[in-house]
Amino acid sequence: MNKLDPGACTLPGKAGAFMIRYIYEGEVEYGGKPCRALTNMYYPPNTSYDGLTSQTGATILSIELQARLPSSDPPLPFRI
Repeated sequence: MNKLDPGACTLPGKAGAFMIRYIYEGEVEYGGKPCRALTNMYYPPNTSYDGLTSQTGATILSIELQARLPSSDPPLPFRI
């Protein structure tokens, strides 16, 4: 879980795995659009994403699920 103070923002990036962001409480702005509590965002692996900005503060749950590698090795552990 990430807590954003009022006026805080996150950096843009690139998803290295399946990534889900859940706006648990508060409100953020993503790509110029407001996202209120209970909003979900999904990013497939290798997808670029914008940063989040919160004028009022927010709590965000981010979950990354590692993609299965094409080999005999077991998948990497989940990262929460």
